Amino acid sequence: GHFCGGTLISPEWVLTAKHCLEKSSSPSSYKVILGAHEEYHLGEGVQEIDVSKLFKEPSEADIALLKLSSPAIITDKVIPACLPTPNYVVADRTACYITGWGETKGTYGAGLLKEARLPVIENKVCNRYEYLGGKVSPNELCAGHLAGGIDSCQGDSGGPLVCFEKDKYILQGVTSWGLGCALPNKPGVYVRVSRFVTWIEEIMRRN
Repeated sequence: GHFCGGTLISPEWVLTAKHCLEKSSSPSSYKVILGAHEEYHLGEGVQEIDVSKLFKEPSEADIALLKLSSPAIITDKVIPACLPTPNYVVADRTACYITGWGETKGTYGAGLLKEARLPVIENKVCNRYEYLGGKVSPNELCAGHLAGGIDSCQGDSGGPLVCFEKDKYILQGVTSWGLGCALPNKPGVYVRVSRFVTWIEEIMRRN
């Protein structure tokens, strides 16, 4: 069953959250579903691909790479996301989008792929006492509405936070953690992909 999201970043590679891989360290325990819109009805154009290798980022960061056993076929439904430039910092209040099949907490659309638009909140604001109180590292970024109501939740982990730059969407975050879901003053926290681009590209090149 579905338990985490991920993002295709090249035909053979998917980026996800490290904590999504706690259940098993064996690649054969995982399968990647690409191009699906409904969780329980996989429909036309959906690709199911086994995972051949797992690579967990060696530091504390909640980020990992999955190598697919065969390359994804790129279609209008299955397209890799662009990586940011190394160490790029997304500006405060940039509008970004999250997607996932996570817990909907009684809001509509369970089982359908959902998307939400969230502004980035700069770390020095997010780390204020009344928000996340210093828990957010420079390798992470926050996004959300301080009023609450829109957020990622359980099951969305590993999925993308993409932000529009010039003419395309760039993968700037990997859904990682939060305090509850959609609570006021508790924005969601995402791994800052730009901090790990060098690691990602090296793993892809070597494997």
